[in-house]
Amino acid sequence: MLRMPQHRRALAVAGGENFLDLCEGYELAWAGVDHWSHRALTGDEIREYFVLIEALEAEVIALVAKH
Repeated sequence: MLRMPQHRRALAVAGGENFLDLCEGYELAWAGVDHWSHRALTGDEIREYFVLIEALEAEVIALVAKH
């Protein structure tokens, strides 16, 4: 909700298995960024997490926009 303030209302009422799966993947991707940013990964390797995060954000926005 913090990264997508324009969608807060829709996110607050969103639900369903697809939405929850996206949220779980999103949380895991950010946990990966946090974990690996403190280790010896290169910028390219960490960027892969950000590509995944952007894709998940787009899926979440598309999902809540339908409702």
